[in-house]
Amino acid sequence: MKVLSALKKGVGITNRRFGLVIILLIINIIISLVLSIPMFYKLQGSFGNSLVSENMLEGFDTLWYEEFQSEQTGFASSFKASIIGIGAILNNFVTIESGNLFKLNSMSMTIWVLGLVYLLFWTFLNGGILGMFNSMDKKLSFNNFFGDCGKYFIRFLFLTIGAVACYILLSVYFFTWLGSILANLGENASKEWIPFTLDRFRNIIFLILLLFIGMLFDYAKISIVVDEKRNIIVPFFKSLFFIIRHIIKTYTLYFILAFIGIIFIVLYALTDSLMPQNTLRNIGIMIAIQQAYIFLKIWLKCTFLSSQMSLYKGFKEKAEEEVIEKRGEPFAVREEPEEKK
Repeated sequence: MKVLSALKKGVGITNRRFGLVIILLIINIIISLVLSIPMFYKLQGSFGNSLVSENMLEGFDTLWYEEFQSEQTGFASSFKASIIGIGAILNNFVTIESGNLFKLNSMSMTIWVLGLVYLLFWTFLNGGILGMFNSMDKKLSFNNFFGDCGKYFIRFLFLTIGAVACYILLSVYFFTWLGSILANLGENASKEWIPFTLDRFRNIIFLILLLFIGMLFDYAKISIVVDEKRNIIVPFFKSLFFIIRHIIKTYTLYFILAFIGIIFIVLYALTDSLMPQNTLRNIGIMIAIQQAYIFLKIWLKCTFLSSQMSLYKGFKEKAEEEVIEKRGEPFAVREEPEEKK
């Protein structure tokens, strides 16, 4: 199956399940409110009747921030200047690209726990998403959606645990090991650009392997749903062999979708930089734009899964057709040649 055909089919599936994207957006907003409302009251208490709130409309008040940050513990300590606007996206990318995302000392334990809860919740939702995508004739309802969420959750949970373990091993051990080897190679280099290039090379290799792990466990989940497997061992190895056999097409599909995501980020960054946020009206407009960006992210996440499922199903159907052609028609009646008179 061609990559563009899988992408086109995946986009069509996601758009036909448009209501599912809306449901996921509402769930995401509810989860965000659980954390943002307590943070709102913390900030409101810190601003008080001072002029800080007015100063923040003109620009970020670093003196207030340093005082506020020194007093915070738990999830409130995650409030940093880097999470405002496009900074949050860039900060996340740098954290992942530098191999620090899965290092325990890079974040507070509270943030780790909240991140794991969020990961578990999306693991639960993935069952419903893939279940709805696999059976397009099934009516989209809360009973059907959350029924599929519960149906696949345990198997998806074990896959998620395996994925997190692989990410940690890759970040903590492989990233450090590869970095030390390349650092030794560049230590005695005569040119200054050589160590920098080697460091970039390490990060590229790291990102490629991160993508491989992500695809591996995505296709394993898809295999569980499409092939109705009761365990995770067979889907895991089936996913591994599928990616290796179709390495170019699986990576090409992933890179195309990732490029679409980059376009969304660039458009959001341009809007964020051009929109002055010094009035309540403009702030309200920017909040609406941010939610539109979150909606596009959720749509893209669903399109990742639907496109990968389309690619997987395409090769699966092709393999089944080839088997039938090789075996021939097993129940065909062989006609005897007419006897010559």
